[in-house]
Amino acid sequence: ELIGIFFTHGLGSDINVVGFAANNVLPLRLGELVRALMLTITEGVPLGSAVTTVVLVRLLDMVALGTMFVVVLAVFPLPPNIRHAAMMAIPIYLLALAFLLGLKFREEEALKLLEALLRPLPAKIRAGVMKLVRAFLPGLESLRSAWELALAVALTHLAWAFIFAYNALVVIAFGFPLPWYAGLVLILVVGFAITIPSSPGYLGVYHLAVIAALGLFTGANLTEDAKTAFAIVVHGAQFLVTTAWGIGYMLVSPVGFAELAAALRRRA
Repeated sequence: ELIGIFFTHGLGSDINVVGFAANNVLPLRLGELVRALMLTITEGVPLGSAVTTVVLVRLLDMVALGTMFVVVLAVFPLPPNIRHAAMMAIPIYLLALAFLLGLKFREEEALKLLEALLRPLPAKIRAGVMKLVRAFLPGLESLRSAWELALAVALTHLAWAFIFAYNALVVIAFGFPLPWYAGLVLILVVGFAITIPSSPGYLGVYHLAVIAALGLFTGANLTEDAKTAFAIVVHGAQFLVTTAWGIGYMLVSPVGFAELAAALRRRA
């Protein structure tokens, strides 16, 4: 994810970490808005373009999660409820990504299709949706070709590969007798759990998702205390490092907390 925005806007990862740190201390995933505002304030990127980039990166994340879902399905029998939820969610995200790409490479046809789909709705709602969609169009200029899109997809998969490696190392550190793909199962369960806006830093939601993911490996005979300890460590390390990095960057950044807070109040 960090690499995805780095590629599409040519920026370093510090702005992204500020957004991630904001997600750790603000509710309802407001860190995504903070990240877009940071792009606007520090780089002069129009807010519409910045928001489009954040949306596109999230959709690319779902493509990567879809890849991992296919891998896990091939080697591990996921419970029906998790399998069905993923099989419903992933196509929705893929359709949204396809529509954004249609706006980029076939703008006129995509807008006509959207207008046809919205025709049963009241005129005021149709006009509002079309206005919102057109506001996204400038942000799609960051993808200049299909090759750049393919590279962004590859880099997003690489970023998630590092997250998988992190999970695997924590599993090894705890000495859990889990298969190699346990890190992928953790990513899938946690990834879908935190998709819905929730508490700051996904506190509680993240931990319950980790415990649920570990509970799928019934043959490992992990105790509830062991699973809880693992959840605290695997989340806590990310939380502390990301939050400290984001705060540290804000302390030396030309954009102060006051300026960012004022921009957030204007837009929230």
